[in-house]
Amino acid sequence: MPELTDSAAHVEDLVDSVELLVEAVREAQREKATLKAQEKLVKELAVETRALMVAIDGEPEPVKVKPVESRGKRGTKASVSSDLVPTPPSTEPQALAIKVARKAKGLSQWQLAEKAGTTGPHISNVENGRCKASSALLERIYKALGMEKLS
Repeated sequence: MPELTDSAAHVEDLVDSVELLVEAVREAQREKATLKAQEKLVKELAVETRALMVAIDGEPEPVKVKPVESRGKRGTKASVSSDLVPTPPSTEPQALAIKVARKAKGLSQWQLAEKAGTTGPHISNVENGRCKASSALLERIYKALGMEKLS
């Protein structure tokens, strides 16, 4: 009968292993449910945060992108999706000052452009550092915003 006791011990070991495996699966399911709940909470917080940002700053301007060209397999130019290459925000102090002052006054780029005698896209380019404004245009923008000229 030693074979039966060895088999019984083996079966008990298998049962213990199965019980451990079942508990591990249950724990994984609880963790998965917790992760899903956390993901849902993060999404809800993101929606609430965006709603607060819109309430404070208004609807954000769309992200501007720069088109990029690359060389294809055979050396031909291939266009890369411009959605993949965002334009970084301007670090120019004048551009930043203009954007902040315009928003503080509650003006759109078009409204500021009208007051400064230029176009909305030109104001956008100046604010985002894509072009340098002439000193005459800067004076008109500062005057329209009631600002003193930055040195």
